[in-house]
Amino acid sequence: PTVTTRSMAIPQALLAKWPFKKFDKRHESPPQNQIVFYGDSDIEFWDIESYFPGMGILNCGVKGSTMEHANQYGPQFLAKYAPRITLLVAGENDIANGASPVDVAAHFASFATAALDHDPAARLIYISTKPEPSTAALHAKYHDLDARIAAWAAERGPRVAVIDSFRPMLAPGGKEGDLRFFQKDGLHLSGEGYTLWASMVMPFLRDPAAAAAAAAAADGKA
Repeated sequence: PTVTTRSMAIPQALLAKWPFKKFDKRHESPPQNQIVFYGDSDIEFWDIESYFPGMGILNCGVKGSTMEHANQYGPQFLAKYAPRITLLVAGENDIANGASPVDVAAHFASFATAALDHDPAARLIYISTKPEPSTAALHAKYHDLDARIAAWAAERGPRVAVIDSFRPMLAPGGKEGDLRFFQKDGLHLSGEGYTLWASMVMPFLRDPAAAAAAAAAADGKA
């Protein structure tokens, strides 16, 4: 699928009230050139130090945020944090709010382009949508979004990695999300869900080339 971009700067009058100012207050003078996890509630609620001890990863997640938010706040985010690796989780809230996969993918492409252009050595990791039991009616759009992002990433080479979290989180039979990985609301991740995510993310932080090769081989067998 073809993916365009959406460049949308935030009006200065709105910056003071912007949701992502929440993590800016948490990290008033953050070190740059670090690993930063950026996105929605799946990031905010992740106890990153417990799953990635000693790695100095910064949590820049805000519940309810969207891919559009991530794109709009991108210039401020990149200027302040200048991450060497950005792990991005967003898009499901956009779809739930009625946005099309085309538009959400365009916001992703715009932010990702800016992140890669900001530092020639920077890398971006995107964790795909997940098979939330409470959002089954949206899963076709989730698949559409993930396919568009994966196609865009494949054209950009090894600096952009896409982690498929949808298939590994399916229950036996492959049709519904496995309840073990979700809280009782059927939406947010459980401890087991975060453990699974951490096991998928860590190889991309330690040896991205090997992780990408393994992911490609696994995808070919699917």
